[in-house]
Amino acid sequence: MEINCICEYGKNIPEEQKTCPHCGVDLTPLHNLKALPRFYYEEGIKLARQRLWSIAIDKFKIAISLDPRLIEAYLALGNVYLQNGYCDHAIAEYEKALKFEPDNEDIKEAKMRAEKLGTSREPKAQLKETATKPPESKKQKKFGFVEKLSKSASKSRK
Repeated sequence: MEINCICEYGKNIPEEQKTCPHCGVDLTPLHNLKALPRFYYEEGIKLARQRLWSIAIDKFKIAISLDPRLIEAYLALGNVYLQNGYCDHAIAEYEKALKFEPDNEDIKEAKMRAEKLGTSREPKAQLKETATKPPESKKQKKFGFVEKLSKSASKSRK
């Protein structure tokens, strides 16, 4: 991950370089700030895998607020909403992601899935959280919710 120094002369400085080659300022805080959105996104993925929905939602929202162009966070947030029956919320998140990447097939597919389910599925009254993995329903197996999250996480790291 590269950053630009506040002196405006140091450009595209890699994470391994701890000081600006032009002004000598310590770049560690800037590197840490740049890494925060990805950190919160990955925390959200871990929590979603544990079915800790509301905490995962919070982490994805933090990631998005820190980096509004982090497409994976919109997709993951939409997937969590969809998993819990909040199809309208899921569609809204997918649409936000599509504004940045209108040709992304994963997002288009997720949005279509949410639109199909939206007419036949009521949201759960509350996000039910369990720390252990419950048995998967037929719909969860069919759509591979956690696998989709894992795939989007691994794609984003490449």
